[in-house]
Amino acid sequence: MDLRRRLSRHSADVVIGLLLAIVSGLGELPAIMLALKLNVFALPLALVGVLEFPLWVWYCIAVMWSSQLLYYSGTDVATAVEQIREMTASVAIGAEAQPIETERHESE
Repeated sequence: MDLRRRLSRHSADVVIGLLLAIVSGLGELPAIMLALKLNVFALPLALVGVLEFPLWVWYCIAVMWSSQLLYYSGTDVATAVEQIREMTASVAIGAEAQPIETERHESE
């Protein structure tokens, strides 16, 4: 991969981690960076209580993990969004949706 792109990816991780630490408390910076760099492998540490963050911090970390997944798979964000839109275009929403057939029991 391009060196500039790799440096951009890693610097984005550091900047996002620093911003999260500033908002949630600077003491959390090492733990947040560990969670970002370990990716989904940080989940076992969260389950045993080593990494404890508020839910909104986990949400931000999960968004970063999905961004990293796209980066390492070589997929552009615009391409991924277009694929999701194509897959969900056939899903009927709202008034276009057909009601689900359910069993009907007659009262005795």
